[in-house]
Amino acid sequence: MLRYTQFLRPERQRQYLLGRMLLRVAISRHLGVPTDGITIIDQPNAGPRLYVEQVEVTPGVSLSHSGSWIACATSRHGAIGVDIEVIDTRRDVLALAQAAFASEEYAWVGAQPPAKRVDAFYTVWTRKEALFKLHCNQGKALAALPLVVHGDALISHSAQWIFSSAPHSLLAVAVCAQQSLEEVVNIEVDELDELA
Repeated sequence: MLRYTQFLRPERQRQYLLGRMLLRVAISRHLGVPTDGITIIDQPNAGPRLYVEQVEVTPGVSLSHSGSWIACATSRHGAIGVDIEVIDTRRDVLALAQAAFASEEYAWVGAQPPAKRVDAFYTVWTRKEALFKLHCNQGKALAALPLVVHGDALISHSAQWIFSSAPHSLLAVAVCAQQSLEEVVNIEVDELDELA
C-alpha cells in the first residue's frame, strides 16, 4: 500500500486499486484459486509480481490504464505486457509519431490514408508499450527495435514474442506475450464493484 499513498491524484489512486482488484479477479478465474490467496507485490521499474497460494508456477501479469479504463493481462506461460490507450482523434498523431517513433514507424503511420492514420498511430504506440512491458517483466532491456520493416510491413511477431489485440471502438489495446494467447476476456467494472 506504500505505492498507493504516493499517488497525489485520487483518480490515480482509484486506478491503482481497481487495477489490483482486476488482477486478482483475472488470476482467480485463470487459475481457479480464491482471490484472498493472491498476493500482489509492487516492483520498482517493472509490473507487479504475484504470489499465489497452492500454485507451483506463478503466472505472468501486466496492467495498464488510460483515462478511466484499465487493462490486465495474465499468462501461464511466462511474462506478458499489455497497453491500453483511449483513442483521441484530436491529437496530432503525425507530430507525436515523429517525436516518439523510429523513422520507419513514423513513415508507416504517415503513409496510411488519413482516415486510418489515427488507428495506425495507436496500433504502433500500444504495441511498443506492450513490448516494452514484456521486456521489463522479463528483466531485459528493450532493444531499439522498429516495428515496421521494409517501409510498409507492421511486425506482428518475432521468434521471442507475438502481439494480440482486443478490438474496441474507443480504445487501442495490445498484448505482447511469449506465445499466442488462448483468449481475451472482458471483465466489466460492475463485477469489480461487487468485490470491493
